Amino acid sequence: MRANLHLHSRRSDGTLSPAAVVEAAAAVGLEAAALTDHDTLGGVPEFLARAEALGLAAWPAVEIDVSDRETGYRSEILAYFPGGRFEGTRELLAEVLERRRERARLWMSRVPRVFSREDLSYEGFLRFKAGDPDGDAPEGEYSLSKTDLFEYLKAQGVLTRAAEYREFRKAYFDTDLLPSGSYRKTELAEVVRTVRSDGGICVLPHPGHEFGDSLSELSRDRKGFRSLLRRFRDLGVRGVEIYHYGNPDSEGINRIAAEEARDLGLFLTFGSDCHGPGSVKYTIRDFRGDFPGWPGD
Repeated sequence: MRANLHLHSRRSDGTLSPAAVVEAAAAVGLEAAALTDHDTLGGVPEFLARAEALGLAAWPAVEIDVSDRETGYRSEILAYFPGGRFEGTRELLAEVLERRRERARLWMSRVPRVFSREDLSYEGFLRFKAGDPDGDAPEGEYSLSKTDLFEYLKAQGVLTRAAEYREFRKAYFDTDLLPSGSYRKTELAEVVRTVRSDGGICVLPHPGHEFGDSLSELSRDRKGFRSLLRRFRDLGVRGVEIYHYGNPDSEGINRIAAEEARDLGLFLTFGSDCHGPGSVKYTIRDFRGDFPGWPGD
């Protein structure tokens, strides 16, 4: 199947609704897709319903922030649920989403003073996130991020439309004008146990990120990469993502990732990490892979 199994919607830091993500996938000829919003499964029902209507294979999925003390890994893990069950994982993520909301409340307690705009509020931020500026302020399964705050401030005219997120982050978060509000990432082992109890499958995303998306760095520390994969496999992670790094090293990084994964009995998925039009990662047109299906199907 022509597949891209790493896509984001407005439920986290993407720019499209879950249904519109499916439509974009169909428009570029994909046969299979998965919505992997950060720390939320809230967009899954809409995504699956639209995929069924358009004849795309699709599965519930999510990208979860994790940490692993043994390896120092502080990034993400992809979780897929081919059987359709994810109740335990959703319960675990409810706590994570509350941590994200607490962080957003902290930002918005400072924003009116920093930007001299008393009309800016947490409730307005939530309405913007939900895409309904005149509606209620839902605290549902939306994953609030620094990128969302950046887009909210642009929409309110606080920042220019040409403003860039990296410069915004440097100017406000890196200088502590706005509090970063780091929150505790869930332990990888706990996430994997929970996902597996739901019948789900965990996959290591974009492994090249751990080596600066650099083929030379990965090649120099291939032994360390193999050790990381072995640790993940021993915890119950079953796959490794072949990824669109968007640089000349992408093919080489993916070749090494595939070789090491197969040597350790891990299967491969394919993803571009697309965040939609208007984002810095509008990649759904640029990458796909021949996905044979989930192990055991």
